[in-house]
Amino acid sequence: MKKSYISFLFLCFYLVAFITPFSVKGQEQLKDSSSYYQKLYLTSQNTESLLKAYDFFDRSQQIAHSQDKKLKEALAYNHQAIIQKKLGFLVDSEQSAIEALKLLEEVKTTSTQVKQIQLSLNNHLGKTYREYKNYSKARSYYQKALTLTDSDKYKITLINNLGVTYAKENNYPEATNYLRKAYQLSLQSKDIIQQARALDNLGVLQTRQEHPDALTHLNQALELRDSIGFTGALLTSYLHLGTYFKHNNDLETAKIWIEKASQLAQETQNIPAIEEVLTLKMDLKNDIDYQALKHIKDSIAFAEITAANKYISFKYEKAKEKERADLNELLKEREQKKKIFYQSGGLLLLVISIATFFILKMRHRRDKLNEVIKSEGRIAKKIHDEVANDVYQLMTKVQTQTLSPTTHPWLDDLNQIYNKTRDISRENSVLLLEEPFDVILQNLFLNFKTNETSIVHTPLSKVNWKNLSKVKKITIYRVLQELLINMKKHSQAKLVVFKFEQNSSKIFITYKDNGLGTLLKDKNGLHYAETRMQSIGGSITFDTQPQQGFKAVLKL
Repeated sequence: MKKSYISFLFLCFYLVAFITPFSVKGQEQLKDSSSYYQKLYLTSQNTESLLKAYDFFDRSQQIAHSQDKKLKEALAYNHQAIIQKKLGFLVDSEQSAIEALKLLEEVKTTSTQVKQIQLSLNNHLGKTYREYKNYSKARSYYQKALTLTDSDKYKITLINNLGVTYAKENNYPEATNYLRKAYQLSLQSKDIIQQARALDNLGVLQTRQEHPDALTHLNQALELRDSIGFTGALLTSYLHLGTYFKHNNDLETAKIWIEKASQLAQETQNIPAIEEVLTLKMDLKNDIDYQALKHIKDSIAFAEITAANKYISFKYEKAKEKERADLNELLKEREQKKKIFYQSGGLLLLVISIATFFILKMRHRRDKLNEVIKSEGRIAKKIHDEVANDVYQLMTKVQTQTLSPTTHPWLDDLNQIYNKTRDISRENSVLLLEEPFDVILQNLFLNFKTNETSIVHTPLSKVNWKNLSKVKKITIYRVLQELLINMKKHSQAKLVVFKFEQNSSKIFITYKDNGLGTLLKDKNGLHYAETRMQSIGGSITFDTQPQQGFKAVLKL
């Protein structure tokens, strides 16, 4: 009787991992290796051994998944799929294989190892669908696998599997073609195991067809297997020879081969083989042997079911453990999100506070600068309206008394006082900015240009003045005016050069003259220019030495 478990049962798997020794971490390092457990499941039919191997590869898959190592995770799923099929869980085996193929699609490299795993998975799915009797789908996976290898060894296996699939469909001509092709390739590669398999399958196929070469091929397969001591395959040969002689009504000879198969099946505790022997013996009507063999089969099956129950409980407990782990992870994630939320809120509050501070600071600086500009205008107006006008009236009054500058030199001094007062008033008067700013700057340069001093400049259009605020325009004007006043008073320059540049949002204005220069230890009132530039977020630097001219660079 074959096992048939639905996929839900496989969701209930892992309790054994925690109640049996093979799950304990820290066992011998030899056992905690992929090669050891791969050999274990390939060479054993014992359910306990298969469960041990499955547990190892399940843990390997989880570790690979947590490290986002898709290739290793796919390889672990491949091992799991093979073990699940041997345990009788075909649905879960199919799911594991498909999951592995999906993971390999995400692997960017097309290495030999990737192709090897894909080859194994496609062959495995071919065998799985063959057991489902979905022969067309089985063939498609075998054909896909053939495109993934150049190895004769793998090609022989796949071609042989295709032949068996066609035989299951009773398509004997196609089955014969594939099996003969597999045999020819195995002869070329001198692979005895593959030669025996192809001959044995061909003999089974020919038995159904009552072909005269059937017994010859079955005997040749037996001899090859016996020559290399391939016990598992010998059992298959015994069964197929028993079937051949039963089919040809040579019941005595059939009993001999069936008995050999029975003894070997009991020694190896091979349940599927014992079931096949039982079926053959029932056909031969040997009731005594049948009852004895049935008792042995039932004993082994009971142990098998007990192990399977452990397998189911094991899977269930593992699923519950994963559920608890997922819940803990969810709680941690919520706590982390809450922590991030509060941290983000605090950071946002800090950013807003800093931004508010700087905005208020800039607003205060701007208001203060506007107040300075207004104060300058008021002072200039007062100087013009009161001081300059009074001096001018005094000069007019003196001139009406016909006083001579020769006898009264203070008249020249009085005239100079008037001119200075007028200049101060003009320099600090309110800048209306009614004209384009480049025109205003040109007028400024013209006011300081004399026969002794030339002022030249690069095109003012290189700067986009329209984007500048009124405060910044007034500040630039006053700073350039301060530089020109300083030049007029101290440098005795013959040539003044202004260079205007704009790089993205930055404005650069370079002032340079060929005057006497000075020591920067005493900036002669240039601190005022520095303060003005800083108030609008800009800067000004000076470069000068005695007798080497004067240079200033404004950045805004």
